[in-house]
Amino acid sequence: MYWGQPQPQAYQPSSNQPIGGAVVGTLALELAQKPYHQVIEDIVKTTAVCRNDFDHKILLILDALHGRGRLNEACAHIKTVVGLLPRAHVLHWRGYLHKLLRDFDAEAYHSVKGQLAAAYAEP
Repeated sequence: MYWGQPQPQAYQPSSNQPIGGAVVGTLALELAQKPYHQVIEDIVKTTAVCRNDFDHKILLILDALHGRGRLNEACAHIKTVVGLLPRAHVLHWRGYLHKLLRDFDAEAYHSVKGQLAAAYAEP
């Protein structure tokens, strides 16, 4: 690359381009509309967890915990456990968050899992 030449731009998909069967930006928009989005933003700012680590199922579990009045406890649990972990220490952050939430409140986790199974079973 020579001085003065334009540098190649990183690939940035448009907001409506499907990736992996989902629309990019949909989960971010869904998260931004949640009443607890500030709590999640605090986790993202203070730990190695990224916004992209929160998938639809995790948001459903957080919704269930919010309905039970245990959301702040669950988020404090996540911050305590992952607070000192470097990003490279965990290979699959979504799976790790699923495990942390399942261990925190198995009843809420299995409730959401049952709702999803019933929704997929309907023709």
